[in-house]
Amino acid sequence: MKVGSRAALVAIWLGTTFAVPAAARQVDSGLEQIESLIAADRLEDARAALDEWVRANPAALSHDRAAAGILRGRLARSWNEAEQALLATALGYPASGDAAQALLRLGQGLLTAARTRAEPDAGRRAVAYLERLVADYPNTPLRAQAFLWLARALHAQGRTAAACSRLEQAPAAPDATTAALIEAERQLRCTAPSNPRDPHH
Repeated sequence: MKVGSRAALVAIWLGTTFAVPAAARQVDSGLEQIESLIAADRLEDARAALDEWVRANPAALSHDRAAAGILRGRLARSWNEAEQALLATALGYPASGDAAQALLRLGQGLLTAARTRAEPDAGRRAVAYLERLVADYPNTPLRAQAFLWLARALHAQGRTAAACSRLEQAPAAPDATTAALIEAERQLRCTAPSNPRDPHH
């Protein structure tokens, strides 16, 4: 993978946030402090703090370990590191709310890799992870975003009809931004041209 492409992929994890209700995101205070370090762009401090938290909490609750896995992915220095951390979270803690976030981030990263031609077969894998997210996590607050990114991944593969179908199936978004993005994607990809056909053709 080219250095520029790798940097673009890692930027996703540091810059992407999700509208998850606060009650669903209660984690160990040490992990919250790491989130604060990330928000302050103190990434090296955040990496060191995460390493120390993992060493100090070998018996942490599963939802905290899953949250730590998401942080590991966000703080990764390369796409390969991020993918490994996110996949470990999705597979290792499937009952946690963070598993859904891990699958969404995997889909986003792989779609970016496909668009930049940085990784072979990335587009197909992006669709697979996002389809799993839609199928296995019907109650996640990230569901609307999952349908949006799945539609984008399908369109990138030339599967426009499937992409439009997924956009039609998308649930109501919990935030105005995601709702607007879904509608914009639908208008861009799925609205038929307004010019009427010539009846003689």
